[in-house]
Amino acid sequence: MGETLPGFDKPVPGRLGDILRPLGVIMRLVSPDIEYIFTELVKLQWSERLAGKAESTDVRLLQAVEKCVDTQQRQSLIPEKR
Repeated sequence: MGETLPGFDKPVPGRLGDILRPLGVIMRLVSPDIEYIFTELVKLQWSERLAGKAESTDVRLLQAVEKCVDTQQRQSLIPEKR
């Protein structure tokens, strides 16, 4: 029991990385030969979280504002007919 735990960096940033880091340490201790499965699972979970954030109401609102500004800028470049 006097062994030092292996190092394991946070697999992803933020709170999720804080939660998953100890699981990565355990995975490295128990089955280092299949640690890559844990790493791939974490990456998949992280990408799904990012995709979910991209669909949030705040992001959709910002995209709508950006679209309006782009439309307004394009219309100001078109000369008025007289």
